[in-house]
Amino acid sequence: MKQLKIYTVEQIVEHMEKVCPSSKYSSSSYESIAKKYIDISVSELLRGYTNSDNPDRIDFRISTLNENILNRYNRNQYWLPVLKDNFPFFTTIQRGWKNSGVSVISAVNPVFHKFACLGYYYETDYGELLTQLHPVKETNTITTPIDVKNLELFIDNTLEDIGNPKLSAGIDSLIKQVYQAKSILDVAKQNNNTLPQNYTVKDTGRTYMNGINLQSCNSRVREAALGNCYKYDLRTSMFAHMLSKITNKFPEFNVKGSYINEYATNKNHIRTRLAKECITETKGDPDFKVKLIKKTLAAIGFGATVSNPRGAIQQSIWHEGDRNRLLNHEWMKGLLKEVDLYREIMRMSYPKAKKEFGDALKKNGRSSLSKWCSFEYQLTESSIMHYVSNQLGEDNILLQVHDALYINSKVELVDMNHWAHRVAPGMNFEYEHITTIRANKRASRIALSGEVAHKQRIQQEELKAYEAIQ
Repeated sequence: MKQLKIYTVEQIVEHMEKVCPSSKYSSSSYESIAKKYIDISVSELLRGYTNSDNPDRIDFRISTLNENILNRYNRNQYWLPVLKDNFPFFTTIQRGWKNSGVSVISAVNPVFHKFACLGYYYETDYGELLTQLHPVKETNTITTPIDVKNLELFIDNTLEDIGNPKLSAGIDSLIKQVYQAKSILDVAKQNNNTLPQNYTVKDTGRTYMNGINLQSCNSRVREAALGNCYKYDLRTSMFAHMLSKITNKFPEFNVKGSYINEYATNKNHIRTRLAKECITETKGDPDFKVKLIKKTLAAIGFGATVSNPRGAIQQSIWHEGDRNRLLNHEWMKGLLKEVDLYREIMRMSYPKAKKEFGDALKKNGRSSLSKWCSFEYQLTESSIMHYVSNQLGEDNILLQVHDALYINSKVELVDMNHWAHRVAPGMNFEYEHITTIRANKRASRIALSGEVAHKQRIQQEELKAYEAIQ
């Protein structure tokens, strides 16, 4: 059974003193080594927990410990092996290695429960450590203002949700959100309530952020961090792009009767319908089943092969009966037929694309039609976002995440779509006002429990008074 209480700095320092008594100059160094060892171990365990479906086998960057616990004694011996032997946070199942400069993360079995890690992470300021582990470069940096108070409210409310039995099915997702939000919060506090983020730009024009960032985190975390703003994202963009390619090639194509058009304009209804009619044997609430449909359709949009027994479709919907029901549903068969038509159009331009774009279309050393479809769509998406961003002005944009823009002030949707149509006539934006969090669930619970306790005391006093009269 995994432990629920993390080692303390005092425990570790006491052991270090026994191994090698410190002088007055090294005692503070021991505390620093112990704290960093705990902080990194907890952070890596929690990161592994949030990215794994198996709590007994998670990814762990042992190299992060090796590279950051550098203090040594007796010349060639490091403290790290001593601490790992006497205060283990994990047992190694499969040790990672480096292949052509790429690190393969180790697989470990954690000693501590995810709740113990989360509790420690929440109570500890990780700002300085995360800034050291994810240093910001002088170039290729995006800095985003963070609504710190709103993010703190989000963290408190999400912690309350973790303790709600009704939400137990989504507890792993909630833990991941707290972990991401707390990381962003701590780094932002180190940087005057802003989040500096490193990025690279791909051949398609897409920007990819790395380190602690607002792009790869959960959308609920991202929007809590941004606070009051306006979100504009391209509506079912990949499918809208498909429809545009089909109508350009075949002007007589029946858009009104198109399955792609129906999904692009009424996605929520379609997802709910397919989830209700097809996902009948997979366990989960209606929202979970709708998410499976959403994930499956997104995979199809980006080139997932339906016939692949180990492909993205099976990874989304594991139950064979549900999967067969979905793929044989009349609406889905109609959609797949139109997707095949789009891919046939793209197949015609594929030989020329391989010559023009070369290595940009390769994955694992080989190019593919699916890679070309994704690449060509991303070129279009990037062109739209670049053009629209220029119209809005840099000062009005808080953040861009692929096909979504978060901006400071509201812009008429008709104007956004007009700009999008200048690049790709079939592409349209959706609009959402992101508001700040008003309620503090933790404070409400504490206030409610205090009120209940107060009423109970009054009832007890009234009862005593009544008994005294009798």
